Amino acid sequence: MKLKSYFASTVESAIAQARQELGDDVMLIHSHRASAEFSHLGAYEVVFAITPGEPAKPAAIKPPAPPELPLEPIVRPLPPTAGYNHLKTELMRLAISLEDDGGHVPTGQIAQLLNDEGVHPTLTFELLRSLKARCIYEQPDEARLLALVRHEMETRITTETGMKSDGTIATVAAFVGPPGGGKSTTLVKIAATYGLNARRPCLLVSTDNIRIGAHDQLRSFAAILGMSFETALTPNALSQLIEENKTRSLILIDTPGLSASELDDYEDWTRFFASRKDIDKHLILSASMKNADVTLVVDRYRAFGPDRLLFTKLDETTTKGIIWSEGIRTGLPLSFFTNGQRIPEDLEAASKADLLNAILKQESKLRSATAGM
Repeated sequence: MKLKSYFASTVESAIAQARQELGDDVMLIHSHRASAEFSHLGAYEVVFAITPGEPAKPAAIKPPAPPELPLEPIVRPLPPTAGYNHLKTELMRLAISLEDDGGHVPTGQIAQLLNDEGVHPTLTFELLRSLKARCIYEQPDEARLLALVRHEMETRITTETGMKSDGTIATVAAFVGPPGGGKSTTLVKIAATYGLNARRPCLLVSTDNIRIGAHDQLRSFAAILGMSFETALTPNALSQLIEENKTRSLILIDTPGLSASELDDYEDWTRFFASRKDIDKHLILSASMKNADVTLVVDRYRAFGPDRLLFTKLDETTTKGIIWSEGIRTGLPLSFFTNGQRIPEDLEAASKADLLNAILKQESKLRSATAGM
């Protein structure tokens, strides 16, 4: 057996060249990005096996396992929502071209599967391209297709649940985000789960000097849970408070809900949180928000240096694709989901499996899409 490399701008182009020159029975061994010294030949190097002598009969050929071709993480800004119709048109053009190109990817089924308004069409486009490369040597049935889609989607996002702690000093977490996202309620749910239920000393801190009665609400929750409560109205006051309570197990910080126009007035706070690597910052986002609004909020709140994304109000929307899309776009891990007002029952650790079930509508969605084609 001999090996031969092809260089091209895409894996699909390299495969087409190899099949044209070596025949349809050529076997793909592996693919990867071309090294710097060969990058002028093409972005990808794809290696094929050549068996000398008479070709084996088709029935005796064992198809290789589909190559692992993970996409690079998408951290660039995605096109705005206003371009959705254009993107969806381009998506369907790609689907048709992939099918006409002789691939075995049932792209219509995939497009139907990902017809969740929260999933950005650009990501569906990228997913189709990747799946076509994986499926060239097989004709996936429904179960296999669903498994491929889930695998490709799962590798794009990360989760990081729980409260960070090295066991020596207090775990300090802050919850930031726009008004109406449910920061205070989410903080209390986490306090009950990781403080009260875990029997860990917990301090609740309010830095909210905008909402009337904001301190009173959190103070009342602290009293009900049997926890300490403090206020800190300046960054210096909060820094001192953290230092004085560093022997506590858990310190949870509530912040005011700031609209985009108000963020500039809180520059001292944004600089403070961005510089404090010891504070685990959760950006609170409502899953019921529109795609463009979520993107705007996330980009504005980058000034705080958020470490994780926390999505609330999953019970108020039927589309969950925005969670997946923002996880990819930002590269930030998902920490928690909330799906109701009950404390602490409606708090759950972020789960890839549950999220993908919601987006893909489980196996029944795939069968429905197949039946309608």
